[in-house]
Amino acid sequence: MSLAFLPFLGSAIVPPGSMPTGLRRFAEYQSFTPITETLCGLLLGTEIGNSGIIALARCVGMSLVGCPWARSFFNRDATRWVTLLRRGTDDRRSRQPSYPITRYGG
Repeated sequence: MSLAFLPFLGSAIVPPGSMPTGLRRFAEYQSFTPITETLCGLLLGTEIGNSGIIALARCVGMSLVGCPWARSFFNRDATRWVTLLRRGTDDRRSRQPSYPITRYGG
């Protein structure tokens, strides 16, 4: 959830040169700044310099770290449900809801 707000602290809205010193340093070295600069350069037809290579490297790096991490969470959850079903007990059926269930929601 907090990653969704990081582009707003980078160069997506304003150039880092107009930011206060602490925020400027953060904006220059965060992961989304090279990606934003590359996209802006490609869309506006301006020079992108080496930010294209940096953006590609960071995207590949985040994919190489994020995919196995997400897969481990998926496999962990899947194995949990497999063991529950093999035992013949299902957590969802054993718990009673705290509200009365009616057929048509009324």
